[in-house]
Amino acid sequence: MKNWLLIPALLIILLLPLSCNGTADLAGDSIELERAVRDGMTLNEVYALMTPELKNRAVIYPALNITLLSDGRWEFTPKEGSEPGDKDAPYQVLIIYSLIYSQDVAEGRYMLFFKNESLIEDAWFEYEAALNIEKLLWTTETTD
Repeated sequence: MKNWLLIPALLIILLLPLSCNGTADLAGDSIELERAVRDGMTLNEVYALMTPELKNRAVIYPALNITLLSDGRWEFTPKEGSEPGDKDAPYQVLIIYSLIYSQDVAEGRYMLFFKNESLIEDAWFEYEAALNIEKLLWTTETTD
């Protein structure tokens, strides 16, 4: 009789892994995305971590260069004639717009920096700094 009780227990143990789809929950906000991303991830892998709603709050910008200076500031070289959504540049900046207020976030912007669509860095920026970066990167003017 004891052997008969072991059969359902074994079935549960064996079938439990099959019931899990093996995928993690998708990031619904900037904080969850920050926890999930890793250096070296591709742009597509980062997008795959995001809910559709979070993707709708993300904008990508092209850049010719992104440099972290020794004093901790960032330097961006925009791609002339670029606009949001362009990816045809050596660097890309993905800006996530947050709809939630958090003491940790302080209404800032979460940005992810890619080189040839491979994640090299991510950082939080205060609202004003993020706005200046966005204005710099969204340069639709060209010089001939």
